[in-house]
Amino acid sequence: MEHVVPQSVDIALKAEWTDFPLGCVNCNSRQLNHSNSRQGYFWPDEDDTFRAYSYRSGGRVSVAEGLEPGDNTRARELFDLVGLGAMGTNTDRRRHKRRQAWDEAVMYGHLDDEISREYAVIIARKTGFFSVWMAVFREDQDMCRRLVEAFPGTRGIL
Repeated sequence: MEHVVPQSVDIALKAEWTDFPLGCVNCNSRQLNHSNSRQGYFWPDEDDTFRAYSYRSGGRVSVAEGLEPGDNTRARELFDLVGLGAMGTNTDRRRHKRRQAWDEAVMYGHLDDEISREYAVIIARKTGFFSVWMAVFREDQDMCRRLVEAFPGTRGIL
């Protein structure tokens, strides 16, 4: 969990539920005290961030092309705030983990039997990175539905 508005900016929000979107330790530590409002950013708990970013092989993430200007600005602000484009370091392994998730998803992408699909969802839940799995299975509506159902609180292109 992280605070949208850091405690150092407004201690009154310390226990305010609306100030707690889920976030990994890397996103939280990159944010530091730079954000003092929910305004001006895409937030995974209230916005369709899946359409705001492009996920590609190698663990790369970028702001999606073709967004409306206001959405592009909000997507870019969150991208910069939490360092989604970071190349990765010994302590920030998000890109490495996204690449591993991508490789796992691709491995199951060509399998079409029921057991393989069920197992792919189990592996997706274990590895995380919902958006990576959704990007790999973008053209497979059945798998997209399964992934959305397996990751409560997420949105996808159904």
